[in-house]
Amino acid sequence: MTKIENVKYITRVEDLPTLKEAQDYIGGYIEKVELRNGDAMLICEEGLMKGSPINYLATTIYKDNYFNIHHIIVGNVMVIQKNARDGKTW
Repeated sequence: MTKIENVKYITRVEDLPTLKEAQDYIGGYIEKVELRNGDAMLICEEGLMKGSPINYLATTIYKDNYFNIHHIIVGNVMVIQKNARDGKTW
């Protein structure tokens, strides 16, 4: 099984991606997952259907926030940290 650990962290408001930039990095339609710590994880909505490889680092981040052992995250992921969220986007 192919393994990737591509997680791009956004730590500053001025680095927030546009929708197009996020879609280009993630590779498709965006699904936003709100994490319990206030961060937002952007994942590919169609990643499983496209057969994207498992992203073990992103899956670990998700599980650390939700304790769901049956859910996996696939493909490239962006994590927008709480301090980088401007309340207008993401």
